Amino acid sequence: MLRYGQFCPVAQAAEVFADRWTPLILRELCFGACTFGDLLFAMPFISRTMLAQRLKELAGAEVIVIEPKERGRGHLYRLTAAGEDFRPLIEMLSIWGQRWFQGRLGPDDLDPGLLMYGMQRQIDPAEIRPAVRSSVLSSAAFRRAAAARGFGGT
Repeated sequence: MLRYGQFCPVAQAAEVFADRWTPLILRELCFGACTFGDLLFAMPFISRTMLAQRLKELAGAEVIVIEPKERGRGHLYRLTAAGEDFRPLIEMLSIWGQRWFQGRLGPDDLDPGLLMYGMQRQIDPAEIRPAVRSSVLSSAAFRRAAAARGFGGT
């Protein structure tokens, strides 16, 4: 963890928040509890070692809590009250990035898999009518619809 060694609230907060990958980890945890695999999927360029290190640092700073999964191996990572207080900062970073960097996106910044992952997180399955949900979630129906729209499939 980066240390500034200053008696300044901004410097102290930056020691927790400003390390590489930490804002993106917090962004993902703002959507709810995550597994290690969920976090790796959402940040494909972070190494497993770096992710594990950042999660331990955030837990040590009491920004997240690490809990064993109810079933199977592994852990769930959740924001604590201190972590939840980062939510408005994450939202403001998003607004700032949309305002000042939207026009600077290049082909290397466009990942359709991450786009679909982000869209999926915004959908509450409970709000989808059962008949629609079953047909949308049917893998065969989904593949046919995707193929018809030129997105691959069978």
